[in-house]
Amino acid sequence: MSDPRATNPAAPEWLPAAAEEIRRVPCGRWFDAVRVPCVVSIGAFARLGGAVGPVVGDQRAGQHWWLVPSGGAVGWALPGVGVAAAGRTLLVPAADAPATAALWWASPPQGPLTDPPLLRAALNDELAGHRALTRPYRSVECGIGQHPGCRHGTTPTMAHPDVYGVRVEPCACPCHPPAGG
Repeated sequence: MSDPRATNPAAPEWLPAAAEEIRRVPCGRWFDAVRVPCVVSIGAFARLGGAVGPVVGDQRAGQHWWLVPSGGAVGWALPGVGVAAAGRTLLVPAADAPATAALWWASPPQGPLTDPPLLRAALNDELAGHRALTRPYRSVECGIGQHPGCRHGTTPTMAHPDVYGVRVEPCACPCHPPAGG
């Protein structure tokens, strides 16, 4: 295949040619990259709508790398979120990498980079929602406040899979029957 820059002069110079497939690009020169778990990133996509810039999807790691202007995300301290700035590199796929590839474009590399304050606000909202949904309640009933006498924070004997984001665990509270009983 040909170099996408030959047919599209607006293609960024850091974008690999299709023949190269993947290129290691230094962060801090053209962009910084914000690493976000996919489950959080998907919500940020919805919140930002048309303000989403290029985003690299990493199937193997279950994360997205949001491209932002250099220096725009330095110093961010968000749970589960990382920033690759000057001195780091990012692997980027060719523009035509299929969505089934290990690295692909979750949002194509065209148009402006994502605005850091908008991305941070979206991530803060998403992370707050995820923290609220995954608080370790002793049971679903406790999690929705039906049993105010429950002893939150006591060590469970066995955890069950999440149910709608609320961790279900055996509960020894007198306000409802024990798990399995």
